Formats: sequence, C-alpha cells, structure tokens
Amino acid sequence: YPGASGSVNLRHNTDVILRTLSTGVDVTGNMTLTSTDAGSSAGPVIDLVRDSSSPADADYLGQLAFKGDDDGGSVHTYAKISGKIDDASAGSEDGLLEFAVVSGGSNEIVARIKNNGIFLNTGNTLRFEGATADAHETTLTVTDPTADRTITLPNASGTVLLADGDGSNL
Repeated sequence: YPGASGSVNLRHNTDVILRTLSTGVDVTGNMTLTSTDAGSSAGPVIDLVRDSSSPADADYLGQLAFKGDDDGGSVHTYAKISGKIDDASAGSEDGLLEFAVVSGGSNEIVARIKNNGIFLNTGNTLRFEGATADAHETTLTVTDPTADRTITLPNASGTVLLADGDGSNL
C-alpha cells in the first residue's frame, strides 16, 4: 500500500510491518532469514556493502546497533558492532571489527579485533569465571607499561607461577 511521501507500506491487518523510506527500510517485529540450501556453504548471508567512490583507511563500513529506551523514554544506542577499513590499499586490504558499549551516557569502544589480534581499550580487563559459577572470578589487568611488553607462555602444560608485589611467591 502506498504510504506518506512516496513510501511503500506492507501491512498485516492494519499494522504496518515493513515500510520503505528515503533512508532505508523499517521493519516492525521480528525478522527471520531462512536458507534451505543443503550444501556446506554459509547461508543465509547478510551483506552490508558500502560502495564508496573514495574508500579510505578508518572508513566505517556497516554497523549493528542495539538500541533501547532509558527510564525517561529516550532512545539510546546501548551497544554496537562496527565493521571498519583498517587499510584500503589495493592488494593488501585489512579490516577490523569494533565493539562499543554505552558507559555513563557516552559510547566507548571497548575492543577491536584485527588480523593481528584482539585489542582491549584503556582500562578494560579480562575476567574469567572459575569451574563453578560462584561469587569469585579471576581478573587479568595490566599496569600502565612504560614501553611495549610481550608475555610469552611456554610450550608446556602446567601452572603459571606468580610473584607477590614484593617479589615473593604466593
């Protein structure tokens, strides 16, 4: 059915469930994409394509934004995953994924995944739950280094021995 300002609306009973807009498509409710292909290839596939006439390093390519209302009724992006160009050089292209969450009302990039590893942004830690879901976790954090540092784990099984702040073993 025709909608306002040239949009097209798909309705279920009297409810608009899909509406085309000049900026894209709005879908109300859940959306399921189903592939019935019996082969081993990935499917279904969602392609987010940014066909730029001037691609450059640091260009954002697409984003999944997770939005919701705050208790005052305003809509906010609480978390998002973004695809980005790290290096647009033809023949040696690199990409990355950024993970951001809202913190104190502002979006903060908390992690990046690149071809050379995972980067946790300033002040973020790794937390591990133990063998049981109790009230205790192990947190891996880093003191501000004064230079680039590397920790190499041996090619062996066993326990990593830690030293207390005074140099003695715990």
